[in-house]
Amino acid sequence: MYSVLNIKDSTIRPLPFPYCGALSISNDCEFMSYDFFEKFMEFLNTSNETRFGKGVELEVTSSLFFYSEDPYSLSYFSSLNSNSKKNEYSSRIDEYLTSKWIDTIHSYGNFDGKGGFTREHAISCFKVLKKLNIKIEIFTNHGDNFNYQNIGKDATYHRGDIKDDVAYHVDLLKENGVQYVWTDSMITQKNNSRKPIFWNKKVNLLFQCILRDGNIFKGFNRFRSTGVVAPNISSLNYQLNQINWKKFYSDNGIIIIYQHLGVLTKSMGEIQISTIENILKRKKLFLLPFYFMKKENQEGRLWVPGLRRILRYVDMVESITIVRNEKNREYEIIHTPDIYIENPQDYFQGLTIYINPNNKITLRYKDKFLAFVKNGPDENGLYSISIPMKQLGDVWK
Repeated sequence: MYSVLNIKDSTIRPLPFPYCGALSISNDCEFMSYDFFEKFMEFLNTSNETRFGKGVELEVTSSLFFYSEDPYSLSYFSSLNSNSKKNEYSSRIDEYLTSKWIDTIHSYGNFDGKGGFTREHAISCFKVLKKLNIKIEIFTNHGDNFNYQNIGKDATYHRGDIKDDVAYHVDLLKENGVQYVWTDSMITQKNNSRKPIFWNKKVNLLFQCILRDGNIFKGFNRFRSTGVVAPNISSLNYQLNQINWKKFYSDNGIIIIYQHLGVLTKSMGEIQISTIENILKRKKLFLLPFYFMKKENQEGRLWVPGLRRILRYVDMVESITIVRNEKNREYEIIHTPDIYIENPQDYFQGLTIYINPNNKITLRYKDKFLAFVKNGPDENGLYSISIPMKQLGDVWK
Protein backbone atom coordinates (compact mmCIF):
# COMPACT_ATOMS: atom_id res chain seq x y z
CA MET A 1 0.00 0.00 0.00
CA TYR A 2 1.36 3.39 -0.92
CA SER A 3 0.60 6.96 0.08
CA VAL A 4 -0.60 9.97 -1.89
CA LEU A 5 0.39 13.42 -0.70
CA ASN A 6 -2.14 15.66 1.00
CA ILE A 7 -1.19 18.91 -0.75
CA LYS A 8 -3.17 22.05 0.06
CA ASP A 9 -2.29 23.99 -3.10
CA SER A 10 -2.70 22.73 -6.68
CA THR A 11 0.14 25.02 -7.73
CA ILE A 12 2.53 22.62 -5.98
CA ARG A 13 3.66 19.62 -8.02
CA PRO A 14 3.38 16.54 -5.77
CA LEU A 15 6.94 15.36 -6.43
CA PRO A 16 10.15 17.05 -7.53
CA PHE A 17 10.42 17.42 -11.31
CA PRO A 18 10.51 15.16 -13.32
CA TYR A 19 9.49 12.28 -11.06
CA CYS A 20 6.04 10.68 -10.97
CA GLY A 21 6.59 8.39 -7.95
CA ALA A 22 8.91 8.13 -4.97
CA LEU A 23 10.39 5.13 -3.17
CA SER A 24 12.68 5.12 -0.15
CA ILE A 25 14.33 2.14 1.54
CA SER A 26 14.23 2.13 5.34
CA ASN A 27 17.03 -0.22 6.33
CA ASP A 28 17.18 -1.84 9.77
CA CYS A 29 20.84 -2.52 10.44
CA GLU A 30 20.80 -5.90 12.21
CA PHE A 31 23.15 -8.53 10.78
CA MET A 32 24.84 -5.87 8.66
CA SER A 33 28.58 -6.18 9.21
CA TYR A 34 30.78 -3.14 8.88
CA ASP A 35 32.67 -4.58 5.88
CA PHE A 36 29.49 -5.41 3.99
CA PHE A 37 27.95 -2.05 4.91
CA GLU A 38 30.93 -0.15 3.49
CA LYS A 39 31.00 -1.98 0.18
CA PHE A 40 27.25 -2.22 -0.36
CA MET A 41 26.57 1.42 0.46
CA GLU A 42 29.20 2.42 -2.12
CA PHE A 43 27.46 0.24 -4.72
CA LEU A 44 24.03 1.69 -3.93
CA ASN A 45 25.02 5.33 -3.79
CA THR A 46 27.81 5.98 -6.28
CA SER A 47 28.79 5.26 -9.88
CA ASN A 48 32.12 3.83 -8.72
CA GLU A 49 33.44 0.47 -9.78
CA THR A 50 32.76 -1.65 -6.69
CA ARG A 51 32.99 -5.27 -5.61
CA PHE A 52 29.43 -5.69 -6.92
CA GLY A 53 30.07 -3.94 -10.23
CA LYS A 54 29.41 -0.39 -11.28
CA GLY A 55 27.36 1.47 -8.69
CA VAL A 56 23.68 2.24 -9.30
CA GLU A 57 23.73 5.90 -8.10
CA LEU A 58 20.65 5.83 -5.89
CA GLU A 59 20.25 7.45 -2.46
CA VAL A 60 19.87 4.66 0.09
CA THR A 61 20.56 5.63 3.69
CA SER A 62 20.71 3.39 6.74
CA SER A 63 20.04 3.10 10.43
CA LEU A 64 22.65 2.40 13.10
CA PHE A 65 22.96 0.51 16.35
CA PHE A 66 24.99 2.33 18.94
CA TYR A 67 25.37 -0.83 21.03
CA SER A 68 25.95 -4.42 19.98
CA GLU A 69 28.30 -7.19 20.95
CA ASP A 70 27.73 -9.07 17.72
CA PRO A 71 30.49 -8.66 15.11
CA TYR A 72 27.91 -9.01 12.32
CA SER A 73 25.82 -5.99 13.39
CA LEU A 74 26.95 -2.47 12.59
CA SER A 75 27.36 -0.54 15.86
CA TYR A 76 29.19 2.47 17.24
CA PHE A 77 30.21 0.87 20.53
CA SER A 78 31.75 -2.56 20.97
CA SER A 79 29.41 -4.02 23.62
CA LEU A 80 26.03 -3.57 25.32
CA ASN A 81 27.45 -1.62 28.25
CA SER A 82 26.46 2.04 28.51
CA ASN A 83 30.14 2.93 29.11
CA SER A 84 31.41 0.69 26.32
CA LYS A 85 34.49 1.51 24.27
CA LYS A 86 34.04 2.66 20.68
CA ASN A 87 34.49 0.18 17.87
CA GLU A 88 37.67 0.44 15.83
CA TYR A 89 35.65 1.82 12.90
CA SER A 90 33.69 4.43 14.89
CA SER A 91 35.57 7.33 13.25
CA ARG A 92 34.38 6.06 9.87
CA ILE A 93 30.82 5.91 11.19
CA ASP A 94 31.27 9.55 12.20
CA GLU A 95 31.68 10.34 8.50
CA TYR A 96 28.44 8.54 7.63
CA LEU A 97 26.64 10.35 10.43
CA THR A 98 27.84 13.85 9.59
CA SER A 99 27.09 13.36 5.87
CA LYS A 100 23.57 11.96 6.66
CA TRP A 101 24.10 8.58 5.00
CA ILE A 102 23.23 7.18 8.44
CA ASP A 103 20.01 8.99 9.31
CA THR A 104 18.18 6.71 11.76
CA ILE A 105 18.67 5.50 15.34
CA HIS A 106 17.56 1.87 15.34
CA SER A 107 16.52 1.58 18.97
CA TYR A 108 19.99 2.37 20.37
CA GLY A 109 21.21 -1.21 20.24
CA ASN A 110 20.71 -4.88 19.63
CA PHE A 111 19.53 -6.11 23.02
CA ASP A 112 17.86 -9.23 21.56
CA GLY A 113 17.87 -12.10 24.05
CA LYS A 114 19.80 -10.12 26.64
CA GLY A 115 18.08 -6.88 27.67
CA GLY A 116 19.82 -4.44 29.98
CA PHE A 117 18.98 -1.12 28.34
CA THR A 118 18.84 1.89 30.65
CA ARG A 119 18.45 5.62 30.18
CA GLU A 120 22.25 5.94 30.51
CA HIS A 121 22.63 4.19 27.15
CA ALA A 122 20.58 6.91 25.44
CA ILE A 123 22.48 9.68 27.25
CA SER A 124 25.80 8.31 25.99
CA CYS A 125 24.47 8.16 22.41
CA PHE A 126 23.38 11.78 22.41
CA LYS A 127 26.72 12.83 23.86
CA VAL A 128 28.35 11.33 20.76
CA LEU A 129 25.96 13.15 18.44
CA LYS A 130 26.37 16.44 20.29
CA LYS A 131 30.16 16.19 19.99
CA LEU A 132 29.71 15.68 16.23
CA ASN A 133 27.31 18.66 16.18
CA ILE A 134 24.59 16.68 14.43
CA LYS A 135 21.02 15.62 15.10
CA ILE A 136 19.45 12.37 13.94
CA GLU A 137 15.79 13.00 13.18
CA ILE A 138 14.48 9.41 12.95
CA PHE A 139 14.00 6.69 15.59
CA THR A 140 12.79 3.15 14.80
CA ASN A 141 11.98 0.24 17.11
CA HIS A 142 13.91 -3.02 16.98
CA GLY A 143 13.81 -6.66 17.85
CA ASP A 144 12.40 -9.00 20.47
CA ASN A 145 10.90 -8.45 23.91
CA PHE A 146 14.28 -7.81 25.52
CA ASN A 147 14.41 -4.42 23.78
CA TYR A 148 12.81 -2.38 26.54
CA GLN A 149 13.94 0.83 24.82
CA ASN A 150 11.20 0.40 22.20
CA ILE A 151 8.41 2.95 22.25
CA GLY A 152 4.66 2.91 21.63
CA LYS A 153 1.68 0.87 22.80
CA ASP A 154 2.33 -1.88 20.24
CA ALA A 155 3.65 -4.31 22.87
CA THR A 156 3.73 -4.54 26.66
CA TYR A 157 7.52 -4.79 26.81
CA HIS A 158 7.92 -1.35 25.20
CA ARG A 159 9.01 0.90 28.06
CA GLY A 160 10.96 3.70 26.41
CA ASP A 161 8.01 6.09 26.58
CA ILE A 162 6.88 5.27 30.13
CA LYS A 163 7.92 8.01 32.56
CA ASP A 164 9.94 6.95 35.62
CA ASP A 165 10.82 3.62 34.02
CA VAL A 166 14.53 2.75 33.98
CA ALA A 167 14.27 2.53 30.17
CA TYR A 168 12.53 5.89 29.70
CA HIS A 169 14.22 8.08 27.08
CA VAL A 170 11.57 9.77 24.90
CA ASP A 171 12.22 13.17 26.45
CA LEU A 172 15.82 12.82 25.22
CA LEU A 173 14.58 12.12 21.70
CA LYS A 174 12.55 15.33 21.79
CA GLU A 175 15.40 17.38 23.27
CA ASN A 176 17.89 16.13 20.71
CA GLY A 177 15.98 16.77 17.51
CA VAL A 178 14.19 13.51 16.71
CA GLN A 179 11.11 14.38 14.63
CA TYR A 180 9.94 11.05 13.16
CA VAL A 181 9.34 7.70 14.85
CA TRP A 182 8.39 4.24 13.71
CA THR A 183 6.74 1.70 16.00
CA ASP A 184 5.87 -1.89 15.21
CA SER A 185 2.26 -1.40 14.07
CA MET A 186 3.12 1.34 11.55
CA ILE A 187 3.17 -0.99 8.55
CA THR A 188 1.19 -1.43 5.36
CA GLN A 189 0.89 -4.59 3.29
CA LYS A 190 -1.25 -6.14 0.62
CA ASN A 191 -3.36 -9.26 0.66
CA ASN A 192 -1.96 -12.71 -0.10
CA SER A 193 -2.31 -12.34 -3.86
CA ARG A 194 0.99 -12.47 -5.73
CA LYS A 195 -0.37 -10.32 -8.54
CA PRO A 196 0.38 -6.58 -8.63
CA ILE A 197 -2.74 -4.80 -7.42
CA PHE A 198 -3.91 -1.27 -6.72
CA TRP A 199 -5.03 -0.54 -3.18
CA ASN A 200 -8.17 1.55 -3.02
CA LYS A 201 -7.53 2.43 0.60
CA LYS A 202 -4.61 4.82 0.82
CA VAL A 203 -2.90 5.81 4.05
CA ASN A 204 -1.00 8.90 5.04
CA LEU A 205 2.73 8.47 4.99
CA LEU A 206 3.06 10.81 7.99
CA PHE A 207 0.65 11.15 10.89
CA GLN A 208 0.59 12.39 14.46
CA CYS A 209 1.99 9.95 17.02
CA ILE A 210 1.25 10.68 20.69
CA LEU A 211 3.41 8.54 22.95
CA ARG A 212 2.49 7.42 26.44
CA ASP A 213 4.44 10.21 28.14
CA GLY A 214 2.45 12.80 26.15
CA ASN A 215 5.26 13.73 23.77
CA ILE A 216 4.12 14.18 20.17
CA PHE A 217 6.13 13.05 17.14
CA LYS A 218 5.31 12.23 13.55
CA GLY A 219 4.91 8.55 12.84
CA PHE A 220 5.50 7.07 9.39
CA ASN A 221 4.31 3.94 7.61
CA ARG A 222 6.62 1.34 6.09
CA PHE A 223 5.61 -1.25 3.48
CA ARG A 224 6.37 -4.76 4.74
CA SER A 225 4.10 -7.34 3.04
CA THR A 226 6.38 -10.40 3.41
CA GLY A 227 4.25 -12.35 5.87
CA VAL A 228 5.81 -13.70 9.06
CA VAL A 229 9.35 -13.44 7.69
CA ALA A 230 10.85 -9.98 8.03
CA PRO A 231 11.82 -8.46 4.65
CA ASN A 232 15.37 -9.07 3.45
CA ILE A 233 17.39 -8.78 0.25
CA SER A 234 15.95 -12.00 -1.17
CA SER A 235 12.38 -10.68 -0.75
CA LEU A 236 12.99 -7.12 -1.96
CA ASN A 237 12.11 -7.98 -5.55
CA TYR A 238 8.88 -9.57 -4.30
CA GLN A 239 8.03 -6.37 -2.43
CA LEU A 240 8.61 -4.27 -5.56
CA ASN A 241 6.55 -6.64 -7.71
CA GLN A 242 3.52 -6.04 -5.49
CA ILE A 243 3.36 -2.45 -6.71
CA ASN A 244 1.16 -1.68 -9.69
CA TRP A 245 3.70 0.70 -11.17
CA LYS A 246 1.44 2.21 -13.81
CA LYS A 247 -1.13 3.19 -11.19
CA PHE A 248 1.60 4.16 -8.72
CA TYR A 249 3.02 6.68 -11.19
CA SER A 250 -0.35 8.04 -12.28
CA ASP A 251 -1.22 8.65 -8.59
CA ASN A 252 2.18 10.20 -7.80
CA GLY A 253 2.52 7.48 -5.17
CA ILE A 254 5.06 7.45 -2.33
CA ILE A 255 6.23 4.31 -0.53
CA ILE A 256 8.81 3.50 2.13
CA ILE A 257 10.09 -0.05 1.83
CA TYR A 258 10.82 -1.81 5.13
CA GLN A 259 14.08 -3.74 4.68
CA HIS A 260 16.96 -5.63 6.31
CA LEU A 261 19.76 -5.36 3.79
CA GLY A 262 22.09 -7.21 6.16
CA VAL A 263 19.99 -10.37 5.84
CA LEU A 264 20.29 -12.36 2.62
CA THR A 265 17.65 -15.00 3.35
CA LYS A 266 15.70 -16.43 6.24
CA SER A 267 14.16 -19.89 6.06
CA MET A 268 12.91 -22.21 8.81
CA GLY A 269 14.31 -19.81 11.38
CA GLU A 270 17.79 -19.93 9.87
CA ILE A 271 19.30 -16.60 8.85
CA GLN A 272 21.88 -16.28 6.13
CA ILE A 273 23.79 -13.05 6.58
CA SER A 274 24.52 -10.78 3.63
CA THR A 275 28.17 -10.90 2.71
CA ILE A 276 30.01 -9.76 -0.39
CA GLU A 277 30.66 -13.38 -1.33
CA ASN A 278 27.04 -14.50 -0.82
CA ILE A 279 25.71 -11.67 -2.97
CA LEU A 280 28.18 -12.39 -5.75
CA LYS A 281 27.18 -16.07 -5.86
CA ARG A 282 23.74 -15.03 -7.14
CA LYS A 283 24.51 -11.48 -8.16
CA LYS A 284 21.87 -11.21 -10.89
CA LEU A 285 19.09 -12.34 -8.56
CA PHE A 286 19.97 -10.26 -5.51
CA LEU A 287 20.91 -7.06 -7.32
CA LEU A 288 17.98 -7.10 -9.77
CA PRO A 289 15.76 -4.76 -7.65
CA PHE A 290 18.49 -2.14 -7.48
CA TYR A 291 19.05 -2.21 -11.23
CA PHE A 292 15.29 -1.81 -11.68
CA MET A 293 15.29 1.23 -9.40
CA LYS A 294 18.28 2.66 -11.23
CA LYS A 295 16.52 2.33 -14.59
CA GLU A 296 13.30 3.93 -13.32
CA ASN A 297 15.26 6.71 -11.67
CA GLN A 298 17.49 7.54 -14.62
CA GLU A 299 14.51 7.57 -16.99
CA GLY A 300 12.89 10.23 -14.78
CA ARG A 301 9.96 8.27 -13.34
CA LEU A 302 11.07 7.15 -9.87
CA TRP A 303 12.63 9.37 -7.22
CA VAL A 304 14.75 7.30 -4.81
CA PRO A 305 15.63 9.54 -1.84
CA GLY A 306 17.06 8.55 1.52
CA LEU A 307 14.65 8.11 4.42
CA ARG A 308 15.39 11.46 6.06
CA ARG A 309 14.98 13.29 2.77
CA ILE A 310 11.61 11.74 1.90
CA LEU A 311 10.17 12.31 5.39
CA ARG A 312 11.29 15.93 5.43
CA TYR A 313 9.97 16.47 1.90
CA VAL A 314 6.51 15.06 2.68
CA ASP A 315 6.40 17.04 5.91
CA MET A 316 7.31 20.22 4.02
CA VAL A 317 4.97 20.04 1.02
CA GLU A 318 1.99 19.06 3.20
CA SER A 319 2.58 22.17 5.34
CA ILE A 320 2.78 24.95 2.74
CA THR A 321 0.74 27.00 0.31
CA ILE A 322 1.84 29.46 -2.37
CA VAL A 323 0.62 33.05 -2.51
CA ARG A 324 0.93 34.61 -5.97
CA ASN A 325 1.13 38.34 -6.57
CA GLU A 326 0.39 38.60 -10.28
CA LYS A 327 1.18 42.31 -10.36
CA ASN A 328 4.86 41.92 -9.57
CA ARG A 329 4.90 38.20 -10.38
CA GLU A 330 6.24 37.28 -6.98
CA TYR A 331 5.52 33.90 -5.43
CA GLU A 332 5.63 33.60 -1.65
CA ILE A 333 5.81 30.36 0.35
CA ILE A 334 3.54 30.27 3.40
CA HIS A 335 4.28 27.61 6.00
CA THR A 336 1.58 26.49 8.45
CA PRO A 337 2.29 26.45 11.34
CA ASP A 338 4.48 29.53 11.13
CA ILE A 339 7.72 28.00 12.38
CA TYR A 340 11.18 29.53 12.29
CA ILE A 341 13.11 28.16 9.31
CA GLU A 342 16.76 29.09 9.62
CA ASN A 343 17.83 28.02 6.13
CA PRO A 344 14.82 28.05 3.76
CA GLN A 345 16.97 27.26 0.70
CA ASP A 346 17.83 23.96 2.36
CA TYR A 347 14.44 23.32 3.99
CA PHE A 348 12.44 23.68 0.75
CA GLN A 349 14.70 21.42 -1.33
CA GLY A 350 12.80 19.69 -4.10
CA LEU A 351 9.75 21.96 -3.89
CA THR A 352 8.35 22.25 -7.41
CA ILE A 353 5.79 24.90 -8.32
CA TYR A 354 3.78 25.17 -11.54
CA ILE A 355 4.22 28.48 -13.33
CA ASN A 356 3.44 30.31 -16.55
CA PRO A 357 6.70 29.86 -18.51
CA ASN A 358 6.20 33.22 -20.21
CA ASN A 359 6.44 35.14 -16.95
CA LYS A 360 9.60 36.13 -15.16
CA ILE A 361 8.98 35.48 -11.46
CA THR A 362 10.66 35.61 -8.07
CA LEU A 363 10.21 33.20 -5.19
CA ARG A 364 10.58 34.07 -1.54
CA TYR A 365 9.97 32.82 1.97
CA LYS A 366 9.38 35.75 4.32
CA ASP A 367 12.24 38.16 3.67
CA LYS A 368 14.51 35.69 1.85
CA PHE A 369 14.51 35.19 -1.93
CA LEU A 370 15.17 31.63 -3.02
CA ALA A 371 17.17 30.33 -5.96
CA PHE A 372 15.40 27.95 -8.32
CA VAL A 373 15.72 26.24 -11.69
CA LYS A 374 13.15 26.19 -14.49
CA ASN A 375 11.66 22.90 -15.67
CA GLY A 376 9.23 21.61 -18.12
CA PRO A 377 7.09 20.50 -19.56
CA ASP A 378 6.32 17.46 -17.39
CA GLU A 379 4.09 14.46 -18.17
CA ASN A 380 1.05 16.75 -18.01
CA GLY A 381 2.57 19.35 -20.31
CA LEU A 382 2.99 21.83 -17.44
CA TYR A 383 6.01 24.02 -16.74
CA SER A 384 7.46 24.52 -13.30
CA ILE A 385 10.31 25.77 -11.16
CA SER A 386 12.17 23.70 -8.54
CA ILE A 387 14.37 24.49 -5.58
CA PRO A 388 17.49 22.37 -6.25
CA MET A 389 18.26 19.38 -4.07
CA LYS A 390 21.71 19.10 -2.54
CA GLN A 391 23.38 15.74 -2.84
CA LEU A 392 24.70 14.05 0.28
CA GLY A 393 28.45 14.18 0.64
CA ASP A 394 30.60 11.61 -1.17
CA VAL A 395 32.28 9.64 1.62
CA TRP A 396 33.70 7.06 -0.82
CA LYS A 397 36.23 9.24 -2.64
